[in-house]
Amino acid sequence: MSKARLLVFAITLLTFGGALTFLNRGGGQQKPSAAAAAPELAADDVLVAASDQPKGTLLASNAFRWQTWPKAAVGPEMIVKTADPGAVSQLTGGVVREGMIAGEPVTRAKIVVGTNAGFMSAMLPKGKRAIAINIDSNGGNSAGGFILPNDHVDVVLASTGTDPGQHIATVHGRTLLRNVKVLAIGQNVQEKNGQRVVVGSNATLELTPTQAETIVAAQRENGAYLALALRALVDDAKISKEETATPGRTAGVTIVRFGIPTVEGRQ
Repeated sequence: MSKARLLVFAITLLTFGGALTFLNRGGGQQKPSAAAAAPELAADDVLVAASDQPKGTLLASNAFRWQTWPKAAVGPEMIVKTADPGAVSQLTGGVVREGMIAGEPVTRAKIVVGTNAGFMSAMLPKGKRAIAINIDSNGGNSAGGFILPNDHVDVVLASTGTDPGQHIATVHGRTLLRNVKVLAIGQNVQEKNGQRVVVGSNATLELTPTQAETIVAAQRENGAYLALALRALVDDAKISKEETATPGRTAGVTIVRFGIPTVEGRQ
């Protein structure tokens, strides 16, 4: 090999080695000693439910805990420790109006506090009344037992009578109330994992004062029989003001002549 070629080869090796050393050293730039620290977010301690709290629950002090919450996400209805440090003691002994899940922020609107705050009165909205009606615990007059707390129902009255002149037995069916909320079945105010909870002999309904008077009067009628007709969820969402009027329309009349029933519709 000629001297010229050896010289070119040596220069090439030196150039390649220098470039490799330069790249290994990060292109001549120094690596940062540590990653830039992330900016700290402002936070507050917010009161949340320590565990699931169904509505009607009597709250103990261990039902709550303080949870760090981003300050930018704190709503005006939330309870903040810096502004209300005594909230836990104030809310202990209260009754849950709306069910809460573990970790959910607690608001005062969901809890009723007071010496007379029974669980049923806590669930009643302002101006409403709770009235119980007798039902068959086997579901005979409550949609086969599939009616649960928080469902909406129509209350249907069936009554019998006899025409004194013609001695004709009649059975009247009439919808007394429409789209009323079921507060409890027996002593149960909460659906239990989808299971049937018809374990009592009465259903407690959420009514207006006028509706309550209608139910009380209907239960005192001779031969009266009250039944609950379960409404679909989509019906609840589309209910009109006219449907909640009291009383409802007569659904129909069954007239029994010589043991043969006939039905006559009425408006």
